[in-house]
Amino acid sequence: EKMQHECRALQNGIDAKDAENNILKQRIHELQSEVIEMSKRDIRNIDLTKKSTNAAENMKYITERLKLVSQIKLQAEEVVELEKEVSRLKRKTFPTFPGSTSIRRKNPDE
Repeated sequence: EKMQHECRALQNGIDAKDAENNILKQRIHELQSEVIEMSKRDIRNIDLTKKSTNAAENMKYITERLKLVSQIKLQAEEVVELEKEVSRLKRKTFPTFPGSTSIRRKNPDE
């Protein structure tokens, strides 16, 4: 009878530990689900950050490109103005005479 009492006590202890283990297993499962959910949120946040970073980089690239294009246009206009100025200075230094279309074919010293 004493052994049966000890066996029941041990069985009750085992049942209690099994119940506690089941509760802990359930808690572990819940925590794993939460970790997975948090990981998914973190991945989404990282993706959004990457997208916003890419958008910011794209905007920076576009603005720099527009600045360069406008600078190129200004420089092209400046080149045209400088070419006009060079042409004007050439005409001033080396005037052309309207009737002198003949080209010397021979050296006069020959």
